[in-house]
Amino acid sequence: MKRVSLFISSFKMKKAAGRILGALVFVCLFLGIEKGMEYALINDTNEWSRAMFHDFYTREENIDTLFLGSSHVYCGINPEILSEKTGESCFNMATPGQPLNGSYYLLREAVKYHDITHVYLELYFGQSVGEEGAFKEAGQLPRNWRNTNYMKPSLNKLSYMLTMSEPSLVYMSFLPVRRYMADLFEPEKIRETIRQKRTEDYRNYYVENVLNGVVETYVKDGFYYSEHRAEGGVLYDIIRPEPFSENPMTEDAEEYLRKIIEYCQKENISLTLYCAPFTDYQASLYGDYDRYVGQVRKIAEEYELFFYDFNLCKEEILDLTEDALFRDKGHLNVYGAEIFSECFADFFNGMEEGSLGYEDYFYPTYQEKLAHSKERILGILAEKEKTGEGRVWYTLTPIHNLKQREAECLVYIKDGQGRERILSEWSSVPQEGFRFRIPEESEVLFIEARPKGEAEATNFVQIDL
Repeated sequence: MKRVSLFISSFKMKKAAGRILGALVFVCLFLGIEKGMEYALINDTNEWSRAMFHDFYTREENIDTLFLGSSHVYCGINPEILSEKTGESCFNMATPGQPLNGSYYLLREAVKYHDITHVYLELYFGQSVGEEGAFKEAGQLPRNWRNTNYMKPSLNKLSYMLTMSEPSLVYMSFLPVRRYMADLFEPEKIRETIRQKRTEDYRNYYVENVLNGVVETYVKDGFYYSEHRAEGGVLYDIIRPEPFSENPMTEDAEEYLRKIIEYCQKENISLTLYCAPFTDYQASLYGDYDRYVGQVRKIAEEYELFFYDFNLCKEEILDLTEDALFRDKGHLNVYGAEIFSECFADFFNGMEEGSLGYEDYFYPTYQEKLAHSKERILGILAEKEKTGEGRVWYTLTPIHNLKQREAECLVYIKDGQGRERILSEWSSVPQEGFRFRIPEESEVLFIEARPKGEAEATNFVQIDL
């Protein structure tokens, strides 16, 4: 009886082992096919995050100071300048559209590999309010995928992937190729993706993009190099954004901001909350920007921290009023980044030495800062609308901080034959804006603006219709 029992037991063990082996073979085969499809379908040859994570994981020197945040950081903070001025080893771990849950998990990732002593967390409002602040929604997931796509396997990454979305969308994070299934039936696209991935640039993590004919390149330590200048009609919008509510930061964003603060306190890591500068046009476009600043300040004060928003910086200290220092309405170019990085290092060095105080650099509110800034037209809002008859109308509203003078505009169109037609001669624009209809044959809309009394236009917009 015992022999039969032992035989049955041995048989069951072999059968169970066979099932486990079969399951492992299936999983390995499945993952192999998945990786092969990812290679063929996902074209990430110009993905900045891929280069940054490669720099991070292959770095031998310890990172003392870590910068977290979105593209405003990797465009605006030059780690080389900061390292030279502070004597600390700096790394910019910013990624495109990085939401605050992403900042939290990347912070934990950095602490695993380096002895981080100081973290600078950038709090650009665009990642924390409205739709962008609801980062678990399907449309916002790519901002987190840019991180998880390149993170090494770990419990930290697993936790990140399980919490970045609603449960019904989790599979999209674990199986990246599912996002690109439509490309399975585009052989030319697949061939081009494979061709680009076999180039030396891809293998060496060289990443560049071309914007308006200007090459923009990933440099090192998370810094992005752009010489593009925001001139010639860049600062305009055709949709008026939702104004700031009383407390515009979403609950999800606030939750992870608090998690970051509490994690740094637990790990004895110094934390500085700040905001990199963007154009006054963007800050003014949303109405009362001080509502956002006030909410972040209240949260910071609960933890005995302060929020340093460089959009409130005094113009004589940080003069970024020239559009040529930006690549677009929200991002500094390499010239603006150099000025800001120098100012950033000087301020915090001065704070540490006790030679500078907050009031030496900053105004208490954005409205007060704008009131003391150089008077100018900041940008143009040209709101587009269609009527039931299919006609296209625009409402023109110059965004400015003019006090004694009015803003005036010239509006004209160009048709398919290149003929120009003036829709409105130079005239003052009322506070509620100027509404005009676009003739049906129009192909391009031109808007010029200037403070009344100026001889030349100071702002120019060209909109393809």
